[in-house]
This record gives sequence, C-alpha cells and structure tokens, in this order.
Amino acid sequence: MDQWLKNKKIQWTARVLLAAGITLVLSQFQFQTLEFFTSDLRMKWTPQPESSHNLLIVPVNEQSAKRFEGLPSLSQFNSMLEKLALAQPVSVVTFINPFKLSGSQSDMNRLAGLSRQVPLILAENDLPPTGLTEFPPLSPPFDAIQRLPAPKTSDRTVFAKDGVTRRAILKYEGAETMYPRLAQGFRTRPAEEAAGAFDFLDSKQIFIRFHDPSSYSRVEFTNIANGRWNSLEARGKIALVGLDTKDAFDQYVTSPLSKNPFDLSQLYVQADSIDTLIQNDAPRPTPVVFNLALTFLVALLTIHAVMTLKPITGLIVLLGTVAGLFAVGLAVFYSSNDLIPLAQPLLAVFLCYYFAIPYRLIRENRRSWEYYQKNKILTQVEELKSNFLKLVSHDLKTPLAKIQGMAEILLKERAQLSGAQQTAVNEIIISADDLEDFVSSLLNLSRVESSEVKLQLRSGDVNRVLEDVIQRSSFHAQRKKITVRKELEPLFSLKIDENLLRQVFTNLIENAIKYSPEGSSILVTSEDTVGGVTIQIADQGMGISEDELPHIFRKFYRAKNAEGSTSGSGLGLYLSKYFVELHSGRLSVESHPHQGSTFTVFLPYELETHIQSGELHA
Repeated sequence: MDQWLKNKKIQWTARVLLAAGITLVLSQFQFQTLEFFTSDLRMKWTPQPESSHNLLIVPVNEQSAKRFEGLPSLSQFNSMLEKLALAQPVSVVTFINPFKLSGSQSDMNRLAGLSRQVPLILAENDLPPTGLTEFPPLSPPFDAIQRLPAPKTSDRTVFAKDGVTRRAILKYEGAETMYPRLAQGFRTRPAEEAAGAFDFLDSKQIFIRFHDPSSYSRVEFTNIANGRWNSLEARGKIALVGLDTKDAFDQYVTSPLSKNPFDLSQLYVQADSIDTLIQNDAPRPTPVVFNLALTFLVALLTIHAVMTLKPITGLIVLLGTVAGLFAVGLAVFYSSNDLIPLAQPLLAVFLCYYFAIPYRLIRENRRSWEYYQKNKILTQVEELKSNFLKLVSHDLKTPLAKIQGMAEILLKERAQLSGAQQTAVNEIIISADDLEDFVSSLLNLSRVESSEVKLQLRSGDVNRVLEDVIQRSSFHAQRKKITVRKELEPLFSLKIDENLLRQVFTNLIENAIKYSPEGSSILVTSEDTVGGVTIQIADQGMGISEDELPHIFRKFYRAKNAEGSTSGSGLGLYLSKYFVELHSGRLSVESHPHQGSTFTVFLPYELETHIQSGELHA
C-alpha cells in the first residue's frame, strides 16, 4: 500500500483528478457577489479611459436649483433649447420632462416649434409596455418629440444584488432602447454585435465602461440659457440635459467606482452607456472554456504546493497565486477590457487548501509518529550500547591488568628465556598496552556520552604536561627510530585539567609516532599567542587527503590510508577535540598527502570567564 501511495504517477493522477473535480463543482455555481466585487475592483483600480468627446453634459446644478426654487420654468427650458438649436447638435436628450414644468400656453407653443428645429428626445426611465416596441407618440403639435426608453438599471434582485448600476439595456423584446439609436450615428455595427453584449431574460445588455467624467464636455443649464457659453461645444454632439442638484436620491446611482450615493449622477451614467457603445469598449467576460481552464490550473497548482512544498513555502506560493490572479486580471482588463473570472479560481485556492491540508497533516503526523518510533528505538539502542561499553570496559580492566603484570614478571626473568620467548613477551606487553588504550577510549567515550566528564581545574604548566607525555612516548618513538624534538617557550600558568590535556597530547603525539615512517622526526612546539597558548604537533607521516579532513574528528572515523597499515579505534581524535573544546579551546589540523600533518591546539587564558558565561559545552 505504501509503495502504491509513493508512486509519482499515481500521486499526479490523484492531484489532477482532485483539481478536475473541484473545477467541475465550482463551474456549477456563479458566485456573482464575489465575481462582481473583483470586477468592480478592476474597474476602480485601473485608469478610466477618456470619452469619445461626442457628448455634452448639460446639468441643472445646485446653484441653479436654488435660483429656480426647484425645477426651471418651461420658459427657461425653451431658452436653453433655443440656444442649443443654434449650435446644431446631433440631438438633444432631456431627462427633465418639459410637460411637468410650469409655463403658459405660449411657452407650450414655443416648445412645439423648437421641437421641429432640433431633434429633441424625451428619455423615459422605463420600458415600453409588454407587446409594444416603443412608447406611443405624443399628440400633435408635440409629435416631433421622440419618447425613447432609457431605463436605469441596478443589481437589486439579480447578479450581485447590491443595488449597484453596472448594466445598460440595448434591446427589450426585440425593440431597441435609446442607447443604440443614439450611438448609431457614430458607429456602424448593430447592437447585437456590440462588444460584450449578452442576453438576459428578454433583453440584450452590456456592462457599462465608466469613463473619466472630466473628459466629457460640460456646460451648466443656466449658462446656455443666458448665452454665456461657446456654442462650438455642442456642434455635432449629443446633448444630455438633466438634474444634478444633490437633493434627491433618484438623480444618482451607486457604481463600481463609488458606493457613495451622491458621487455619480444619472447624467454621467447615461453618457457612459452611450459612449460605451460608441467606443465599443464594454467589459467582456471571457469564454467559459477559458474560465474552466484557469480554475483547473489554479486548483492543480494549489494542490501541488500544499502537498509537496514546505508549509511556509507553500503559503508564499498560495499568496503569490492570489496576488498573481489579481495582477493578471488588472493587466488584461486595462489592455483589452476582458474580465477574467476570478471568483472560481480564488475559491479553488481555498477549497484545494481545505481538502489537501488534512491529507498533508495526516501524512505529516504519520511521518512524525514513524520518526518518534525510530528515535525511541535508537534511544534504547544507544542506552544498551553505553551500558555494554561500560560493562565490557570495566570487565576487561581486571584481566588486562593481570596479563600486563604477568608479562612484566616474565620479562624480568629474561635471562631464563630464549630470544623467541623474549620477543613473544614483548609482543604481549605491546598488545596489552594497545588494548588498555582501547579500553580507556571506550570508558572515556561512555563518560562523554553520558555527560559524566567534568573539568577538574587547577593552575598548571602546559609545558610540564607536554614533557611528561613526550617522556612516556619515548619508548614507542625509539622502537621506530623516530626523533621527537621539542621547542617549548616559557608559558604562564593556566587553569587546566591536567588529566584531560594529558590524554589529548598523548593521543596526538602517539598518533604522530604511529603514522610516521621510521627514521623521521616529530616537532612539538608551544608558544604564547594572542588570547592564549598554542601547541602544535607536526609529523612527517603519510598525511590526510583533502576530502577526508572534515571527517577525521568524527567518532570511529579512520582515514582510508590508515585502516590497513596501523591499528586504532577511531576515538582518539574525537575525544581529543571534545576535551579541548571542554577547555573552551580549539583543535584543528593542516595536512597534505605524503607531506605530513600538523595538529594545532589553542587554549584560551580566560577559561573561567568562558565557563561562567555558559560558552562551555560539556
């Protein structure tokens, strides 16, 4: 079962199937609230494009409304319309119903006359009754005034359901609204071919591309009525006349750009709806196939990151994926007005994370349990090994001492021994000494691993310890005709553990003798250096290869060129380094094959300070 689960192909197949399954589930839902939230952010965070400069905004502002004490009179409306007619606009669209303005019969007759001089459109915030393609015409003499549907939309019960205006209706029950009719004079494509047009119930709609409000030409109502304006601003344009008095909510809408109720008047929304068709720049949702592919890839990336990467790395990848989706969405919308769907990919990130994390936790817990069991077994084995070493070392001490004692007694009676017997006794003594060194190393190792080694500090002379070790090692050196030279400078007393340092110097000097050829020499030096004492033991032996140098202080490690030529336990250098570091010192080596080795011991003066500050790691 474990082998089956560890198979790479099976793991990737499972990830692909899980990503495909999550993609299929998410494709069954639209998540419009989240989708429109992300699309609003893109609309808000990208620079707004300029208008086509084919529209003129004519608002009745707050100051004008105060002077009019409400709406302008029909006479003032006629004056404004008369001035506009002289500027020769393409059409004049009024969102103020002139028949609801106060005026005399002569004002009504004047309006009828003006309606035949300028294309006047009465925009109705409604749709024609069901079954009718357009509103019934006005009775003469006002039959020249067109009534066109210009319904204000808001997502109250559909789409995001947040009351935000995002859409413009192009057709309803096959009949065109005001927007495509006005845009027709500036573009040749029919409404069905408008970019981003989509069907909704019995209508054809688009999403509005909100343009920079400052790029629209704007002249206040009273300025036109009083002739204080440049008539060239209206020539060849569509003039939109309406209210912007900030005293009624129905004059304003909330948009993707702002949810504040008085930030955007209907006049600008109507202008944006017309201009979106003129410039053919409506936001366009991408095809369903693209949406599915993007969701699948994001899901697969998320599953792979959660299942294979380290937790912090996986989290960074997931956050990067979310940020990358937003960045790509912004870039694509800004460059081409395409709305890449983000709701389903974003939810895929969280769903995949939700489903994959439990499996990852189960796997990690299982791995931790396996590590715990292995560590438990290794701890038991380590305890058995330590106990075994202690037991064997102590049990070997007594018979070994007897062997050494009997051999020394026999050697004293050498006059009664033949030459072969004397040689045999010497070999027994040498082998017993080697075995004693090995047993001592095992005992020291067991003490080190059980943290039983404690420094017994007292003032001592490092040179005296060195001379004592050199004297003890003279017998082994003479057997190989090796000269041990010493250059020991006078040293200050140090706080040291003489027994531990004696073992260190014994290991280093006897190793130098052991691995040096006959007739060579060994140099032992000591000197005062900055901050402490430096001792060096240099030999002319076989040396150590560069690739083995980092390992020679490891427990039980022996260099390859020494394994067959000399005996040893592989513990001497390990213990020596430990004992030197116990003194807060350093043990290092420089060596090259066939050029000998130099071991350097540095012991600091301020040993007690190091111990008190906790730098000692016994």
